[in-house]
Amino acid sequence: MKIKLIDQHANEYNIIAMNNWKKQQMIKAIINKIDSRKTGLIYIDNIYLDSALTQFLLDDERIYNVLQNQEALWIYIKYRCNRCRSHGVHKPVIYLYPKEECEINVGLNIQDAKFTFIYPPFDDNYNWTVTGRPSGEIIHHGKSLRYLFWEADGYNNIDISKGFSLHKSEVISFFEEKLTQFKLNDTEISDFITYWAPIVMKHEFVLVSFQFETYDQQFQLQISPKTDNLIRVFAVFYPLSEKLNVEPQVIPNFQRDGFTVIEWGGSILE
Repeated sequence: MKIKLIDQHANEYNIIAMNNWKKQQMIKAIINKIDSRKTGLIYIDNIYLDSALTQFLLDDERIYNVLQNQEALWIYIKYRCNRCRSHGVHKPVIYLYPKEECEINVGLNIQDAKFTFIYPPFDDNYNWTVTGRPSGEIIHHGKSLRYLFWEADGYNNIDISKGFSLHKSEVISFFEEKLTQFKLNDTEISDFITYWAPIVMKHEFVLVSFQFETYDQQFQLQISPKTDNLIRVFAVFYPLSEKLNVEPQVIPNFQRDGFTVIEWGGSILE
C-alpha cells in the first residue's frame, strides 16, 4: 500500500506491510509534516481501509475534510491555528443588471472574517448605495463602474469533497464551459479567465472546487430591491502534482432573467 501525500512535491510512503497501529503512526507523521505546510491532501486506496483506520482519521482534529469515492479516500488537512487557519477570498466582483435604472443597496455581512480591500469604499455599515442600469453600468457618487470589488481574509469552511482535476492545458476551456453553465456572459467570463487563468496555470495540475453553501453562509450578500436571480461563482484552487480521480460537481441550473446579480471570485490553497 502507498499512502501518498499529494502536493507539489508528491512524496510517497509505502506502508503495505504495516499493522494498523504502525499505519496510524505513519499517517500521524504525514499529518505532522503537512502541519508545517498549512495544507495538504492524503490519498489512501480503499482496499487498505478498515473501520478502525477510518475512525482514527476522522478523530484527528487537524483533518478538515474527507472525500471517499469508489477508489480512494482523500483527506484534506488544514493546519488549525489562529494565524493560519483561513484562506483569502480574492477578487469577488459584483455585477448588477436591474430591469430598469434604479437605486440599489448592496451589503456584505461576513462572519469570522475581515475585509482586506474594498472598491469603491462602502458608503456606510458595509453597504454600497449605487444607481444600477440594465446595461450593467453602475454609478457611484458620479463615477461609472463595471462592478463592485471586495476581498477578505478568513474563509475557514472550504469544502473540496467534489470538484474537477485539471491539467493546466485544460483550464481555459474548462472555465469557458463551466462559467457558461453558470450563465455568465462573454464579458464576465473574459474577466474571470484573464484574472484567474494566469495564476492557476502556474501549476501543472489543479483541483477546482466551486463553493456554494459554506461560502453563502460566511459571506452573505444582501441586495435591495430583491433580486430575481443571484448567481455567485466562487472557485477554490488546490495545486497538485498529478491528476486525481475526484467526484465531479453538478452545476445548479441557474436562470438569468429579471433583476440579475452576478458575483465571481476565488481562493488558491497554497
